[in-house]
Amino acid sequence: MATPSSNGSSFLRKAGHLYKKTGLGRSWRPRFFSLEGTVLYYYKREGDSVPKGIVVLTGCHIRATKDKKLYSFRISHPKTSKVYDLAATLPSRTEDWIHALTQASTMAQTVSPSRPLTSHTSSSDVIHSSPHSTDSSVTELVDVPDAEIPDAFRDRMESLLTDFVAQARDDADGWKFQTEQRDVKAYVRRSSKIGTFKGVGFIAQHPHKVLQLVLEISRRHTFDPQLLATQRVHVFNDHTWVDHLTYKAVFPAAARDFVNLTHWRVLKDGSIVVVATYAEGDNFVKNQEPHIVRGKIIMAGFLITPNEDYTGVNATYITKVDVKAGIPAGLQAKMFIKQAFVVDGLRKALEENASPRPWERVTNTTIFDISTTDCVEDEEEAYSMRSQSADTQDHDDQGDAQSNKRPSVVPEEGFPDVPDEYSDIIEKAVARMEAEMNDQASWNFIGDKDGVKAYTKVDGSLTAAKGVGYLPYHPRAIWEQVIDAAKRKLVDPQLALGMNLKALNAQTNIDYLEYKSMFVVAGRDFCNLTHWRVLPGGAIIVVAQSIEVQELCPLKEPKVVRGDLHLGCTKIVPNAAYDGAEVTTMVKTDLKGSIPARIAGKAAADQPFVISRMGEGQTVVAGVG
Repeated sequence: MATPSSNGSSFLRKAGHLYKKTGLGRSWRPRFFSLEGTVLYYYKREGDSVPKGIVVLTGCHIRATKDKKLYSFRISHPKTSKVYDLAATLPSRTEDWIHALTQASTMAQTVSPSRPLTSHTSSSDVIHSSPHSTDSSVTELVDVPDAEIPDAFRDRMESLLTDFVAQARDDADGWKFQTEQRDVKAYVRRSSKIGTFKGVGFIAQHPHKVLQLVLEISRRHTFDPQLLATQRVHVFNDHTWVDHLTYKAVFPAAARDFVNLTHWRVLKDGSIVVVATYAEGDNFVKNQEPHIVRGKIIMAGFLITPNEDYTGVNATYITKVDVKAGIPAGLQAKMFIKQAFVVDGLRKALEENASPRPWERVTNTTIFDISTTDCVEDEEEAYSMRSQSADTQDHDDQGDAQSNKRPSVVPEEGFPDVPDEYSDIIEKAVARMEAEMNDQASWNFIGDKDGVKAYTKVDGSLTAAKGVGYLPYHPRAIWEQVIDAAKRKLVDPQLALGMNLKALNAQTNIDYLEYKSMFVVAGRDFCNLTHWRVLPGGAIIVVAQSIEVQELCPLKEPKVVRGDLHLGCTKIVPNAAYDGAEVTTMVKTDLKGSIPARIAGKAAADQPFVISRMGEGQTVVAGVG
């Protein structure tokens, strides 16, 4: 049952494990939930300090739903089509949660009764100099060589560095202790209208290892679970770059994104600072409002101070953020104080990623291979953070009628249309595609021809091939060539026959491909399950994997040997103007039978250059559709 706080107020508290319907397949996954007043937090596991998501319950509707295995209920809001589907294993637990959440939804928005979090004495969102920020000792501390900042940002970033280091110091004025959790102390800035928070704790890990995780944007979600998506969009040098961070919506408000100018350096005393502030204008990332609200990071980052024997660090994390409209001011401080515990998230992520490698002392000449990245999303949350209009009815009320006609245009991202019978195969193929394509260290570069870079790798008894190239054509035209088995013959000279055997739905087919014989080697054929979808952010992917459907695709052996496509995939990433795209293809095939290594190697090495032949055979006018 929900209980009021110990001081007798009506501030509700309830905590426990529930199942949350989530991920691309909308499957049930266990999560730990904590109700605090009018706000519901959920965590990946009990004991985590930073929540994966936040729901403001005021005005929400909570009602029971039907599920075949669990006792489910739904949280919805009249201002959005997004929903939260939750469930318990016992009907009594579901009833208790529905009762508590319904109570919370009708309460006035409140702040925790324990103490106020902010004092609204400043009306500005800019950082004001304090005695520490103008202290000459701080200015001298941050003035170091070999930490380059582009001229256009130098004055602004150097001012930010001195202010940040001054506020991160143990003796900095203006901070009020708020709470402590797992030996991480959280503080709030007294004289700031915009929420400013600080977390301080010790991490028993080598400073180099700590800094590497902080800088590696593709792993940031491991210690900052409120992140929905990350991308490094521009790199000036190894010390300065621009990151795009998208945070999950505080339901029912829209998600927030931030475009941050980020810089790191080692100070004269050996401590390490990583600091970020908002990049001005929309030059780096197009504003997506109102779907995603563009916030401003006024100041955020880490001060990492190594201990004497360089085996651990005192880590200080500060964040000062303007989240713009849509989140009640009275709730912002209460919710975002939890960001101070990112220090604990960082500590846990490092503990779970033990590495035996020797670590060196960090200097400003240490190379971290900073480079731009593809957008990396929390796939478990991505679709639930977007419109769920296609999923707002209970699943037992949904019809199963599907059109077999392929749409004339590539749709926007949303819930992919996945046949239940093959959902496990498809979702695993999508996950493997992302993992294998992005595992750069495992690929061996073999050549560059007509603008296409070709790679191969050996995976046990299999040889995989990957191609990467840019095509100056409308992404839909590229997609049509990839998805149509009959058209593949135009770009793959080894193919004798390609045909669609059955359309399972608008996004999933069973295809047949037959390849020509080579010298004394018999031809090969494949019966493939092929699925395509549009990812959040606009990238189009096509994945394929062999299946056996004898009634559709009988064997032709011994004349043609049935091969096994372990994974085939294409990723089409449109440019900003949507008149061209970077295309990545990958195939991993077991050709079966006895094939000389020379012939198998030639077949694999030719596959990446299918991309360039897409360009040669492109007859669709760019911009169609």
